[in-house]
Amino acid sequence: MNGLNTSFTLNNVPNPGSLQLFLNGLEQTEWYTLSGDTITFKVAPKATDQISAKYTY
Repeated sequence: MNGLNTSFTLNNVPNPGSLQLFLNGLEQTEWYTLSGDTITFKVAPKATDQISAKYTY
């Protein structure tokens, strides 16, 4: 993360409805889209932000 990029690739394609995405420990529901294994944030996370994802595949 560099504060400019908005797209991130997961290791696997999540099962439908299983993705839980967290930004700095807060679950995100409306600030991103998911297409296949690619998450695209509407606004680029800051370089100091922490992103984590939980999902089944």
